[in-house]
Amino acid sequence: MDLSFSPDIDALWCYLIVFACGFFVVPDQNKARLEELRVAGFTLEAWALFFSYWLIPIALFWLLDQMGAVNDTSVFAAIMVGLAYKPILSGEFFKERVPGEMGGFWRLFTAWAGHVLDRVRERMQRNDEKLKRGLTARVVNDSSQLQSLLDLALAHTANERKLRDQIAAVELTAPEIGAPEAARQKAGILYESLAELTDFHTLLYRQALIPSWDYFWMSRAWRKRVVTFCTWAALVLAILLLGWSVVFSPPPQYYFWRLQKRHSTEQDRDRTRKGLSGFLAADRKASFVCDSLADTLRAPGLSMERAETILGLLLEHRQANRVARDSVVERLTNSLRADNPDVRLRIHDALLFLAEERQPQKPIPDDLRSWPRSKAISRVETERLIRQWHDYWKPDTPPQS
Repeated sequence: MDLSFSPDIDALWCYLIVFACGFFVVPDQNKARLEELRVAGFTLEAWALFFSYWLIPIALFWLLDQMGAVNDTSVFAAIMVGLAYKPILSGEFFKERVPGEMGGFWRLFTAWAGHVLDRVRERMQRNDEKLKRGLTARVVNDSSQLQSLLDLALAHTANERKLRDQIAAVELTAPEIGAPEAARQKAGILYESLAELTDFHTLLYRQALIPSWDYFWMSRAWRKRVVTFCTWAALVLAILLLGWSVVFSPPPQYYFWRLQKRHSTEQDRDRTRKGLSGFLAADRKASFVCDSLADTLRAPGLSMERAETILGLLLEHRQANRVARDSVVERLTNSLRADNPDVRLRIHDALLFLAEERQPQKPIPDDLRSWPRSKAISRVETERLIRQWHDYWKPDTPPQS
């Protein structure tokens, strides 16, 4: 899908757009399942599934970018993935470029979600049974609490006559089964009547029929509040972290990721170059950035375009500060171990340039200057070349033959 007309902005903002769109779309498209998860309680599996629903659009956006279907700096692509991640996963978009395995991944995720929800339902049922047993045990020997439970159930039941008839039927059998058993049966009937209400735990808590610990640990309403708070807190935290990173400059690792990215726009490459240039011009992180850029030159599969960008940055800032002056030559010399022979030749040319600039009075040995430019060169020859360059940079020490 051609989205070249879309505004091109920093990838961090695009990922934030995907997250923000998904934050409003995901609950609507998965309402029933998320509602169950919100009342599931504090289990790691439930939390993992709950937040996975919001991470899927972000992961899909990253995957589509890696495949070249979209660019992760495209505003329109970010909005489209955030709003329509389900049709994309089902194969309705990008049919020519998105493999069918993506639909299989969605089916696997759905199956896992169903398994988690089954476990959630079982746990909720166990919690309700535990709460019911505890409530019954308390009201059996306390007629005032049993009366409070009866009044509460009668006040909120949809069929008062039916409930009264059920209680009356239990009272008729009380002489035979005994008062404690009759009280237990009444409490069970009243509890089941109240359990039909959405927020019946809160009603029981307000009438002092269940203790505070049971309410805060088992109440569905309380769990929903906690999960809702954590969800909004996660959104706000993500906005603050990403916004802070963009406004106050992302870390160097972010630009290294962008530098090695295969599918990138000219605007993104320019932002990356400017970001790394700023770090190289400063003393605080110049050494780390210089080391990392030199290591990147040795990365397998590095394109010549990226190699030229890295060499351009190192040469541009070779005199920026003391750190750059001391480290550029040494780092480039060690980077001659790059697997790509074309990259090695570019690095060798850069070292010749630096040698002529820094030590114009010191002649460069002929065998070093005329180093064979053939791509077929052994590791031994490469190590010999590196040793000759290190010897050359030593003050007043002639290079070895």
